[in-house]
Amino acid sequence: MASLLGNIDRETALLIAELSLNDINELRRPDDSGDALSDEDYALQLMAEEFSQVLAAADDDGGIGDFEEEPPTPSGDNGIWPPNLDIEEPPPIKTCAVCMENHNEELFSLCSCQHHYCGSCLEQYIETCIHNENTFPPKCCDQPITFADADPRSLGSPAENLARSLDEHYLGIDSNLGARLRAKASEFDVPPQDRVYCPNPRCSSFLGSSSSLQDPHTPKLGQSEPFQCPTCSELVCTLCRKRAHPDQSECQSMSVEDELAELELHELARSKRWQTCPGCKAIVEITHGCNHMICRCRAEFCYLCGSEWRGVCICQGGGED
Repeated sequence: MASLLGNIDRETALLIAELSLNDINELRRPDDSGDALSDEDYALQLMAEEFSQVLAAADDDGGIGDFEEEPPTPSGDNGIWPPNLDIEEPPPIKTCAVCMENHNEELFSLCSCQHHYCGSCLEQYIETCIHNENTFPPKCCDQPITFADADPRSLGSPAENLARSLDEHYLGIDSNLGARLRAKASEFDVPPQDRVYCPNPRCSSFLGSSSSLQDPHTPKLGQSEPFQCPTCSELVCTLCRKRAHPDQSECQSMSVEDELAELELHELARSKRWQTCPGCKAIVEITHGCNHMICRCRAEFCYLCGSEWRGVCICQGGGED
């Protein structure tokens, strides 16, 4: 009987046996001709006998013949028998703080604020910070980004520690993100007015500070050996920060073309009401907001009069931050 009613509880097996026997009795056709039974009638007869034995056994002793009930399901195993002891809990779903998408794969948790970033959003954010000094080094909740699994014994700048974590997790490996983050940190550590860039317009690589590039063995003050750009091999005068020239006296005065260009620039700035940063001398333009300006060199000044900001500016039209 196990072949017909195997893996079925006792009550269900008895009900199936009774209903099936009734159906068989209705299907069987009375045959008084004495001819041999057809294959179909013979199969129905065998099934009827087997179901009758099940019902008779149940009436006699409350059993169901050779039918065995399945073992009881133990409690506490979610109905699974035998219990599977190797089932692992699925990883929790986390949300990226930038794209707000739910991710099943590993996200990068931050140490300071416990926010999570997917790899793509984190790479794009760091790229943005590399090209914008005002947002450097990369921060979250006003704290430098530090991976939660970073070595707490790391002794470096926030940018260096972040670059090390990027390399360890192979983030931005194709675009050399970690190395470019280190290079940009070195550049931004130098005050803007002291930075030297390659004068080749097709290169413009950051070379270092003017003091670090000048030859300490130069015998006379105001003279220095040219510095060769490691990227394009252009020779640079570290005094005037232009292309190297044989006569050092050229550093003391601007060329006629440079003087005219600077005059035109300042005239344009006056007509456009642009302002000059008192820190790095960069010309800036306000697009919206108050007159309290914060330059990329971190200098704070009033946009209307150009004076250093000291909490409030009393110039005509000035306003508090």
